[in-house]
Amino acid sequence: MSTFATQIAGPRLTLEGLMAPPLQAESHVPDQDADAVCPFCETETEWPNDILAIHTKPVVEVLSYNIKIEARGMLEMGSYRNPEIGFFSLVRLTDATCSEA
Repeated sequence: MSTFATQIAGPRLTLEGLMAPPLQAESHVPDQDADAVCPFCETETEWPNDILAIHTKPVVEVLSYNIKIEARGMLEMGSYRNPEIGFFSLVRLTDATCSEA
């Protein structure tokens, strides 16, 4: 995790990116480079530096992988495995909203 990411963790912030193909009907992954790799099944040593999980309520509509999205939420960092779906993340937005950018 970068020094910059560590400094901005906590308050609500807005990020832009791309929604990776959903891994489950209710999971969405914004990513700078749209790809189909699943880092959420890997260990933290294999975690990419340009992806984060976004935890939204309610579930957002899946958009095409080439449409930019805007996500707003609380930045959290550190190892976390979602107990409901079993996905791992090192960096995530929680209590987030997503919309087309």
